[in-house]
Amino acid sequence: HAAHDVPGLSPIPFVMAEAQIVRALWPGEVHADPQLARAEPALAALQLAGHGRSDPADPSRAGLLMAEGALDLHAVLAARQHPTVVVLSACTVGRSADDPDGEPLGLVGGFMLKGARVVIASLQSVPDFYMPLLMALFHRCWRDGSPPAEALAEAKQRLALGHWHADTEALVRRAYQGVLVDTLAHAQKTPGDETGLLLLTHA
Repeated sequence: HAAHDVPGLSPIPFVMAEAQIVRALWPGEVHADPQLARAEPALAALQLAGHGRSDPADPSRAGLLMAEGALDLHAVLAARQHPTVVVLSACTVGRSADDPDGEPLGLVGGFMLKGARVVIASLQSVPDFYMPLLMALFHRCWRDGSPPAEALAEAKQRLALGHWHADTEALVRRAYQGVLVDTLAHAQKTPGDETGLLLLTHA
């Protein structure tokens, strides 16, 4: 999901770089449609990037804020099915609380109840500029065969040490340059067609 411009919230332009990077790393396997997360019955993986919302007093209100509206726990539970791997690139959406039976409440718990085996989400605020860097390394490691949890750990280590795959570093540079140029050229523009979901359909 590349929701970089939601009314009432600060723009987060680098989610567009993240979207470009993911599409490039999974050529031919990524689809963009703001409705697919709610309706599509058979997806291998789902990634959403944008503004996150959490509410310690009511974890069910946690969600991703998009131009089309919030994707919250209620929307997740109402969907027909969800992919086995979910990546939530947004602030604080990993926070949850336990219900009386010990099950996690919140967006992560909702995806797991719907069948996700792996949910990657942040407990803290996520810098807009930083996430495409981490996601580029994560997707490269995942694409090369590491399971998602191991790919994330390797990506964090590579980012901390500055150990980049040469082709991935070049891809990131192009994506960031494109966002900076577009932001400067269209500072007063509010795009209406760039909010979508990144759906990885590989097996």
